Amino acid sequence: MRPEWGIEAHDILRPPELEATLRLRNDTGFDPLSQPLFWEYLVARQLGGDITAHKALHDVEVTIWDRVCRAEVKYSTAFWMTYRPIRGKDWSRPSFKWALPRGNSGKSGVDAIVLVGREGDRWFFWAVPASEVSASCPSITACAPNARSATGWSKWDRWQVPWDALLPTFAAICHNRYDQKHRQRNAATTRRTRKG
Repeated sequence: MRPEWGIEAHDILRPPELEATLRLRNDTGFDPLSQPLFWEYLVARQLGGDITAHKALHDVEVTIWDRVCRAEVKYSTAFWMTYRPIRGKDWSRPSFKWALPRGNSGKSGVDAIVLVGREGDRWFFWAVPASEVSASCPSITACAPNARSATGWSKWDRWQVPWDALLPTFAAICHNRYDQKHRQRNAATTRRTRKG
Protein backbone atom coordinates (compact mmCIF):
# COMPACT_ATOMS: atom_id res chain seq x y z
CA MET A 1 0.00 0.00 0.00
CA ARG A 2 1.34 3.38 -0.92
CA PRO A 3 0.10 6.09 1.50
CA GLU A 4 1.76 8.76 -0.67
CA TRP A 5 -0.80 8.02 -3.39
CA GLY A 6 -3.55 9.49 -1.25
CA ILE A 7 -5.01 12.62 -2.78
CA GLU A 8 -7.01 15.48 -1.34
CA ALA A 9 -10.26 16.91 -2.68
CA HIS A 10 -8.64 20.08 -4.07
CA ASP A 11 -6.56 17.86 -6.39
CA ILE A 12 -9.62 16.01 -7.73
CA LEU A 13 -12.36 18.62 -7.98
CA ARG A 14 -12.54 21.75 -10.06
CA PRO A 15 -12.48 24.97 -7.96
CA PRO A 16 -16.27 25.64 -8.22
CA GLU A 17 -17.00 22.00 -7.34
CA LEU A 18 -14.70 22.13 -4.33
CA GLU A 19 -16.30 25.36 -3.16
CA ALA A 20 -19.80 23.88 -3.52
CA THR A 21 -18.93 20.67 -1.66
CA LEU A 22 -17.25 22.59 1.17
CA ARG A 23 -20.23 24.94 1.43
CA LEU A 24 -22.66 22.01 1.58
CA ARG A 25 -20.58 20.28 4.23
CA ASN A 26 -20.19 23.44 6.33
CA ASP A 27 -23.76 24.76 5.97
CA THR A 28 -25.78 21.56 6.11
CA GLY A 29 -23.48 18.80 7.38
CA PHE A 30 -24.04 16.85 4.14
CA ASP A 31 -20.76 15.73 2.59
CA PRO A 32 -21.01 14.85 -1.12
CA LEU A 33 -17.49 13.42 -0.99
CA SER A 34 -18.73 10.58 1.20
CA GLN A 35 -21.47 9.55 -1.25
CA PRO A 36 -20.90 6.52 -3.51
CA LEU A 37 -22.89 8.05 -6.38
CA PHE A 38 -20.70 11.16 -6.31
CA TRP A 39 -17.66 8.94 -6.86
CA GLU A 40 -19.33 7.14 -9.73
CA TYR A 41 -19.58 10.52 -11.47
CA LEU A 42 -16.00 11.48 -10.66
CA VAL A 43 -14.60 8.14 -11.82
CA ALA A 44 -16.69 8.35 -15.02
CA ARG A 45 -15.26 11.79 -15.69
CA GLN A 46 -11.70 10.65 -14.98
CA LEU A 47 -12.12 7.72 -17.39
CA GLY A 48 -13.80 9.90 -20.04
CA GLY A 49 -16.98 7.85 -19.86
CA ASP A 50 -20.59 8.04 -18.78
CA ILE A 51 -22.43 6.92 -15.71
CA THR A 52 -25.07 4.28 -16.42
CA ALA A 53 -28.73 4.20 -15.41
CA HIS A 54 -29.65 3.33 -11.84
CA LYS A 55 -29.74 -0.47 -11.31
CA ALA A 56 -27.65 -1.11 -14.43
CA LEU A 57 -25.24 -4.06 -14.22
CA HIS A 58 -22.27 -1.68 -14.04
CA ASP A 59 -21.71 1.96 -13.05
CA VAL A 60 -19.51 3.44 -15.78
CA GLU A 61 -19.17 2.86 -19.52
CA VAL A 62 -16.38 4.26 -21.63
CA THR A 63 -15.25 3.55 -25.18
CA ILE A 64 -11.51 2.91 -25.40
CA TRP A 65 -9.84 1.77 -28.62
CA ASP A 66 -13.29 1.29 -30.20
CA ARG A 67 -14.38 -1.10 -27.43
CA VAL A 68 -16.99 -0.47 -24.78
CA CYS A 69 -15.34 -0.91 -21.38
CA ARG A 70 -17.32 -1.26 -18.15
CA ALA A 71 -16.45 -0.40 -14.56
CA GLU A 72 -18.12 -1.06 -11.25
CA VAL A 73 -17.31 1.66 -8.70
CA LYS A 74 -17.27 0.93 -4.95
CA TYR A 75 -16.74 3.46 -2.16
CA SER A 76 -15.71 3.02 1.48
CA THR A 77 -14.77 5.33 4.33
CA ALA A 78 -12.13 4.00 6.72
CA PHE A 79 -13.64 2.75 9.98
CA TRP A 80 -12.27 1.03 13.07
CA MET A 81 -12.35 -2.72 12.53
CA THR A 82 -12.02 -4.86 15.63
CA TYR A 83 -10.17 -8.17 15.37
CA ARG A 84 -9.58 -10.84 17.97
CA PRO A 85 -6.11 -10.73 19.50
CA ILE A 86 -3.64 -13.18 17.96
CA ARG A 87 -1.01 -14.46 20.41
CA GLY A 88 -1.89 -11.57 22.70
CA LYS A 89 -1.47 -8.86 20.03
CA ASP A 90 -4.42 -6.65 19.11
CA TRP A 91 -4.68 -6.33 15.32
CA SER A 92 -7.67 -3.95 15.34
CA ARG A 93 -7.14 -1.00 13.02
CA PRO A 94 -8.78 1.41 10.56
CA SER A 95 -9.90 -0.45 7.44
CA PHE A 96 -11.89 -0.14 4.24
CA LYS A 97 -14.66 -2.58 3.35
CA TRP A 98 -16.32 -2.65 -0.05
CA ALA A 99 -19.48 -4.78 -0.09
CA LEU A 100 -20.52 -6.95 -3.04
CA PRO A 101 -17.75 -5.81 -5.40
CA ARG A 102 -19.23 -7.94 -8.18
CA GLY A 103 -22.86 -7.38 -7.15
CA ASN A 104 -25.43 -10.10 -6.50
CA SER A 105 -25.55 -11.15 -10.14
CA GLY A 106 -21.79 -11.54 -10.56
CA LYS A 107 -21.72 -8.74 -13.16
CA SER A 108 -19.87 -10.82 -15.72
CA GLY A 109 -19.80 -7.92 -18.20
CA VAL A 110 -17.68 -5.73 -15.91
CA ASP A 111 -14.05 -5.32 -16.95
CA ALA A 112 -12.72 -3.74 -13.76
CA ILE A 113 -13.80 -2.76 -10.29
CA VAL A 114 -12.67 0.68 -9.19
CA LEU A 115 -12.35 0.89 -5.41
CA VAL A 116 -12.38 4.29 -3.74
CA GLY A 117 -11.29 4.55 -0.12
CA ARG A 118 -11.41 7.64 2.07
CA GLU A 119 -9.14 7.99 5.07
CA GLY A 120 -9.58 11.37 6.75
CA ASP A 121 -9.30 14.00 4.02
CA ARG A 122 -7.43 11.79 1.57
CA TRP A 123 -8.73 9.36 -1.05
CA PHE A 124 -7.10 6.22 -2.39
CA PHE A 125 -7.90 4.24 -5.54
CA TRP A 126 -7.62 0.70 -6.85
CA ALA A 127 -8.39 -0.63 -10.33
CA VAL A 128 -8.95 -4.37 -9.94
CA PRO A 129 -9.55 -6.65 -12.94
CA ALA A 130 -12.94 -8.29 -12.49
CA SER A 131 -11.30 -11.67 -13.05
CA GLU A 132 -9.40 -11.18 -9.75
CA VAL A 133 -12.64 -11.06 -7.75
CA SER A 134 -14.86 -14.10 -7.41
CA ALA A 135 -18.44 -13.60 -8.64
CA SER A 136 -19.61 -14.69 -5.18
CA CYS A 137 -17.19 -12.45 -3.23
CA PRO A 138 -19.19 -10.85 -0.37
CA SER A 139 -16.69 -8.04 0.28
CA ILE A 140 -13.15 -6.76 -0.09
CA THR A 141 -11.39 -5.58 3.06
CA ALA A 142 -8.12 -3.65 3.18
CA CYS A 143 -6.28 -1.95 5.99
CA ALA A 144 -6.25 1.85 5.71
CA PRO A 145 -2.89 3.18 4.47
CA ASN A 146 -1.84 5.04 7.62
CA ALA A 147 -2.44 1.94 9.77
CA ARG A 148 -0.30 -0.36 7.62
CA SER A 149 3.00 -1.83 8.68
CA ALA A 150 5.93 -0.95 6.46
CA THR A 151 6.45 -4.58 5.46
CA GLY A 152 2.89 -5.92 5.25
CA TRP A 153 1.28 -6.32 1.85
CA SER A 154 -2.29 -7.20 1.05
CA LYS A 155 -3.45 -9.10 -2.00
CA TRP A 156 -5.13 -5.89 -3.19
CA ASP A 157 -2.03 -3.67 -2.95
CA ARG A 158 -0.83 -4.53 -6.45
CA TRP A 159 -4.00 -2.96 -7.85
CA GLN A 160 -3.62 0.39 -6.04
CA VAL A 161 -3.16 3.29 -8.46
CA PRO A 162 -2.68 7.04 -8.17
CA TRP A 163 -5.70 9.08 -9.30
CA ASP A 164 -3.92 10.35 -12.41
CA ALA A 165 -3.02 6.76 -13.45
CA LEU A 166 -6.58 5.46 -13.17
CA LEU A 167 -7.40 5.84 -16.88
CA PRO A 168 -4.31 4.11 -18.34
CA THR A 169 -4.57 1.33 -15.76
CA PHE A 170 -8.26 0.79 -16.49
CA ALA A 171 -7.58 0.84 -20.25
CA ALA A 172 -4.84 -1.79 -19.85
CA ILE A 173 -7.14 -4.02 -17.79
CA CYS A 174 -9.87 -3.79 -20.44
CA HIS A 175 -7.42 -4.39 -23.29
CA ASN A 176 -5.93 -7.44 -21.54
CA ARG A 177 -9.39 -8.87 -20.80
CA TYR A 178 -10.39 -8.54 -24.46
CA ASP A 179 -7.11 -9.96 -25.75
CA GLN A 180 -7.10 -12.87 -23.29
CA LYS A 181 -9.77 -14.67 -25.33
CA HIS A 182 -7.68 -14.28 -28.49
CA ARG A 183 -4.48 -15.43 -26.76
CA GLN A 184 -6.24 -18.54 -25.43
CA ARG A 185 -7.70 -19.33 -28.87
CA ASN A 186 -4.31 -18.81 -30.55
CA ALA A 187 -2.58 -21.01 -27.95
CA ALA A 188 -5.16 -23.78 -28.51
CA THR A 189 -4.68 -23.53 -32.28
CA THR A 190 -0.89 -23.70 -31.87
CA ARG A 191 -1.17 -26.82 -29.66
CA ARG A 192 -3.43 -28.55 -32.21
CA THR A 193 -1.04 -27.65 -35.05
CA ARG A 194 1.97 -29.05 -33.17
CA LYS A 195 0.16 -32.32 -32.42
CA GLY A 196 -0.96 -32.73 -36.02
